[in-house]
Amino acid sequence: MDVLDEVMGGAIGHYNLKTHLETIKELCERIYTWRNEKAAELGDGSFPGGTGDLVYEDLCYEYMFVDAACSQTVVAAICPLIETLFARAFEKIRTARESKHKGRCSVPWKQNRMGFVEHKQKVLDALGFPNAISVDSEVLFALFKFRNNSMHQGYKWEAKELERFSQLVKSRNASQGRWKNWFDISTLGDDPYLVTITKSLAAAALNSVKSVAQKLRDVEQSI
Repeated sequence: MDVLDEVMGGAIGHYNLKTHLETIKELCERIYTWRNEKAAELGDGSFPGGTGDLVYEDLCYEYMFVDAACSQTVVAAICPLIETLFARAFEKIRTARESKHKGRCSVPWKQNRMGFVEHKQKVLDALGFPNAISVDSEVLFALFKFRNNSMHQGYKWEAKELERFSQLVKSRNASQGRWKNWFDISTLGDDPYLVTITKSLAAAALNSVKSVAQKLRDVEQSI
C-alpha cells in the first residue's frame, strides 16, 4: 500500500490523497505553463496594442498581477492537501496514543492561535518526536506564511507587511538558504511592491507531501 493511503487509512468515501496529490501536480503544471506563455508575450513583443513604451509598461504591470493570481491559486490548491494530510495523520496518532494511555493526554492538539507549522511541531515535540518533520518544516513554513498573508490581504499587501515579509525572506535565506529561490519580490523604487512564489516553492511543497506522510506514519507506528 502506498504511504499516502496508509496515513489516510485508505480512501475516505471517494476521496484518496494520492489521487489528490497527482491532480494538484497537474493543475500546478498547467497554471505555470499558462503563466509562462503570458510572460513570453512580453518577451517577444507579440502583445496586442503596439510596442510603445507606455503600452509595454502597462502590460508588465498587468503581468505582475497575473503572476500574483497564479501564485495564490497554486498555494490555495496545495495548502488544503497538506492540512488534510496532517489532520488525518494526527487523528490516527491521537487515537493510538489515547488508547495506550487510557485517555490521559497532555498533547496540545488544538491549534488555537499558533501558526500551522509551529503547531504541528509543538504536537510532535510533545509526542517525543521533535525532529519528525525538520527536513520539511522550512518549505511548509514558507508556504503557509505566504498563504496566510495572501488570504487576508489579497494580491497587494500593506506596505508594512511587504517590508516585514521582504526582511523575513532575507533573514531566512541567510540562515536556511533557498528562500531567494522560492519568492519573487517586485519593487517600486526601493520598496517591495508585490510578492509571488516561484515554481521551485510549489515543487518543493509538493515533494514534501510523501516525505511528511512517511514521517507521520513512522510516528504512529512508534506510539
